[in-house]
Amino acid sequence: MSSLWLPGMDPLRPIPTGKTLAIYFTEAFLPAMVERRLSRDRIGELEQAVHRWNWWCTEGCNPKDRTSRPVLADITPPRLTEFKKAALGAELPGRDGKLRVVSPRSLNKTLQALEQILSAAVEDGTLDEARGMMRIRKVEQPAQIGKLVMSDAQLGRLMEAAADATWPYRTTAGQAIEAPLFWQAAIALFSTYGMRTQDLVRYDQRMMPIRWGGIFPAGLSPAEDGTLESSYGWIAWVPNKTRSRKVFSMCLPLTKCTAYWLDQWRTSCGRVSDSDPVFGMPNTKDSFYDQWSRIVTAADVRPKPRVAFDDNGNVQKQDREFKIKHLRCTAGTRADEHGATLGYENLGRWVTGHVSNDVFNRHYRSQEKPIMRTLESLPMPAEFTPTGTGGGLRVFAG
Repeated sequence: MSSLWLPGMDPLRPIPTGKTLAIYFTEAFLPAMVERRLSRDRIGELEQAVHRWNWWCTEGCNPKDRTSRPVLADITPPRLTEFKKAALGAELPGRDGKLRVVSPRSLNKTLQALEQILSAAVEDGTLDEARGMMRIRKVEQPAQIGKLVMSDAQLGRLMEAAADATWPYRTTAGQAIEAPLFWQAAIALFSTYGMRTQDLVRYDQRMMPIRWGGIFPAGLSPAEDGTLESSYGWIAWVPNKTRSRKVFSMCLPLTKCTAYWLDQWRTSCGRVSDSDPVFGMPNTKDSFYDQWSRIVTAADVRPKPRVAFDDNGNVQKQDREFKIKHLRCTAGTRADEHGATLGYENLGRWVTGHVSNDVFNRHYRSQEKPIMRTLESLPMPAEFTPTGTGGGLRVFAG
């Protein structure tokens, strides 16, 4: 029960009882999420959701619905409906005190966060199991602006510019790093598989990077239900984004291009062990993105300006720039387009792992052959495939 009802009391203003949302979040939910290595961005969204709900319960809702002590069990469908109506488009104070307009996308993130907290409270027994069946209906979002995708010519110039990279030059342990090879190998993998940035190159110590133990030699797929053989080997890892919900491993075949660059990079690293990150580097976010910016500038690659119009019909061009995360969009799009020529639809989301959290390892069995055929024949820019890159590559640690 969320409230204590006493005779003679105003039924519209009951006395709340039970654990408050803020206390449960701080004492139980957040420590568990930190232990599961939830990303900082997601933790920020969860904290924002708690802040918004508490603010609405104490300040923003109708006086008859207000409570100075909002508890977990007060998060009911009727109250959520009122919260959504009041919050959408309104200026709500953030955790920093600044007022910001709540967009449909931002509100849906808040609703998803509240749903996740409720599910955890049911799972650990804080709330009754019946509450676990509640699903929060989201608000309609406007269509997203098209993702930014690099052309083959732009990818080629990017690879050429990476040859002049100067950072990183040493690991945290003091081992020398050949910066050009670091970036060329990373760009080749990002452009082919589209893994999330910190799955490949970690600058946050809480993230789990791909390790040399996840690079397998040519032969049968290491996936538990894998049935195909790759001529160049395999790369396997558990995405950080799904690690807190399931230990779901991505397992994809190496290509002639990615095997070549991994081999070049491994040779430059000297002796490596299975537990070493494939791309060991200092945990320095600013230096990492600064070097990326310099590579993009030297390559002279940029998206078309976004064209918009003001209220008077005047053209307003907004300059944009490629972020490293756009290599994920590029990889997915390239796999989609090439897969379509082979008769496979929407393959990019399987290659990049951009699928529902309800999809488990066994569901990839049906996609193993399409993924293999698409990646094996995926055309790469000439700058990615130096001549003389034959077989016999040894890129695994063992």
